[in-house]
Amino acid sequence: MQRQVISLAEDLAGRRENDWVCSGCFRWNGWSLSRFGVQKLMPQSVLPVATLTVNILGSFLLGWIVGQGIQGALYLFTATGFMGAFTTFSTLNVDLVKLINSKEDKALVVYVVSTYVGGILSAAAGLVIGRLL
Repeated sequence: MQRQVISLAEDLAGRRENDWVCSGCFRWNGWSLSRFGVQKLMPQSVLPVATLTVNILGSFLLGWIVGQGIQGALYLFTATGFMGAFTTFSTLNVDLVKLINSKEDKALVVYVVSTYVGGILSAAAGLVIGRLL
């Protein structure tokens, strides 16, 4: 997979800036659609399980990217582009506001702790595994 990403980044680097942006937008949109797919597969509940799952998985993958030592344009392409499109900080915050407004205090605490502690542990695991592979 890393070779495919490198090839894609090299391909994009050889294009004019506008072509690179357009091409990147289409590819990053695929990650956004992946997030949408995860949200459709997850059961509906008080706790925003889909957003939590996407952000924990995204934290792991970003940790793996860093652990692999990916840098420069490829880092921007994979970490900022792909992971930025896949994970969703804005949805996290909207979910938090919804939980506050609905007075779901227990779900709010579980969501905040799960998101931040789970995200940090997941990123650390990705980093370690990325360094080992």
